[in-house]
Amino acid sequence: MRELTPIQHLRNRMRVALTALRLKMLARSTSQPVVSYGWIDLAYSNDGDLQELYYHASQHDWHRDDLPLFAPHLWPGASVVDVGANIGFLSVLLASLVGPTGRVYAFEPAARTFEKLERTIALNHLEHVIVPIRKACGSAAGTLPLYTLSRSSGKSSLLNRESRGRMPETVEVVPLDAIPELRRQRIALIKTDTEGYESEVLLGARELIAHSKPAIVIELSGEYAASTQRAVDLLDEYGYDVALPGGIDWRKVPGGVNFIALPRVPYQPTDDPTTQLRPRTP
Repeated sequence: MRELTPIQHLRNRMRVALTALRLKMLARSTSQPVVSYGWIDLAYSNDGDLQELYYHASQHDWHRDDLPLFAPHLWPGASVVDVGANIGFLSVLLASLVGPTGRVYAFEPAARTFEKLERTIALNHLEHVIVPIRKACGSAAGTLPLYTLSRSSGKSSLLNRESRGRMPETVEVVPLDAIPELRRQRIALIKTDTEGYESEVLLGARELIAHSKPAIVIELSGEYAASTQRAVDLLDEYGYDVALPGGIDWRKVPGGVNFIALPRVPYQPTDDPTTQLRPRTP
């Protein structure tokens, strides 16, 4: 949650460079190496995607930092929505928390990145837990161009049109409220990291959020100040408070940071037999 110091930035760059060298050497002996990190197995495609490299270089620190963010709000058998799943790094972490009887619905619209997501799921033998869905999430069904903003697939955006030398990819968009499987159960947590499109994701999940009152882990970024402010306003309208640890100001975080938003009125199991929302039981 803290902004990095110049020394930390330098250390991170050195770690990424050393990781890239190690993986490229490994790639000489096999076309697509797989590295086991104990809690996750990750492939390395060597296709120039910096996001994939970042996962390899930072998996230990990110696992250490993200686990306590998600763990208090999940339990064995819970269902989770991961919007902007990329290659499935957080989907695997979430799967470890919900266990073999839980479900992680992983949304990733980009074709190449979706292939990597499916491979991550298979490598970690989580086909029975993680449900990959090749769609983006928004306020209305349709198709939109997905713009490539950098060499990192994690920076692709439906909002920012400053494409870097590549034609945008047309992707399918769907509101979370329009997916029957999600409406038939209680969703314990929604994670959304969509490079400025978070407010549209929230607009398309109004009913699901009202019914399930999930914890919401959301990226807030000064890079997309207007749309991020809209997302913060929507969370307030939906009855949520955003935790800002250490007094951090999301407007001053250019790259985006994940924050957790919790409902002011916690979820209560319903007695209405017409709904099948699963009660929150530890």
